Amino acid sequence: MTVSPTPCAVSTTSGPGDFFGFPRRRAAHTILNDGTKTLECLVIGQRLDQDVADYPNQHKRLYRNNGEWNLVDMADIRVLREPTQK
Repeated sequence: MTVSPTPCAVSTTSGPGDFFGFPRRRAAHTILNDGTKTLECLVIGQRLDQDVADYPNQHKRLYRNNGEWNLVDMADIRVLREPTQK
């Protein structure tokens, strides 16, 4: 298995029993099983009632709101209000 914490980062090869932690609010990470055996991966994280996730390679944004998931094209998102600066 090869793990890259960011699309441009150097890859890391892993073996049985290895652990990888991915900090939140950072660049996307990639996990690629380039071996011949099945990869078993335990993923632990939060599932908030409301959350947003970006998938820049697919140009998509996922909105989760109280159990409903909406995947939209980023090009179709329009800004209703610009952020205010303090």
